[in-house]
Amino acid sequence: MKQIRIRRESLLPQLHKVHLFRHLSEASVNHLLDVSSFEEYEPGEYFIREHEVESTVYVILSGTCAVMVDQEGTEAYVAALGAGQVVGEAAIFANLPRTASVVAQDRCRLMCFERSRFLGVLRDEPEAGLRILYVLVHNLLGKLREVNLELAFERRDNVAQDEVDALIEDLLA
Repeated sequence: MKQIRIRRESLLPQLHKVHLFRHLSEASVNHLLDVSSFEEYEPGEYFIREHEVESTVYVILSGTCAVMVDQEGTEAYVAALGAGQVVGEAAIFANLPRTASVVAQDRCRLMCFERSRFLGVLRDEPEAGLRILYVLVHNLLGKLREVNLELAFERRDNVAQDEVDALIEDLLA
């Protein structure tokens, strides 16, 4: 990982296409840029580790990342994420261990927000903060829906209830 500098004027048009920022004023986006940092990861580098507690939320500016979970000592692929997507957003709401690892599949550039700085922007700009929180909750509900569908699929395949319970417990641990 390396810290990088990104020219604001080239980044603003890209950020207005990101769902998280789409409905924010340019002043609000600039305020978020003031409290963010930018990092670049090479293929194979992790920026989120399952079970670690940390408070950073990431917006993928470029590249592709893989979401992985540990299953009995082996990493299992969950999903791919790309430019414009947000990852680690649950860190805004709770100081809990990460539920998955995220690894760069190719060179990735990320916009990073630390919880306390991000919440400071939300306090300073309540209207923008409310819009951002709605998007974050919507994202989290979408991820929950995907997990529910996966569990329903597993149950349909006659997986025992204790196996489903163990999977959920492992994911939440």
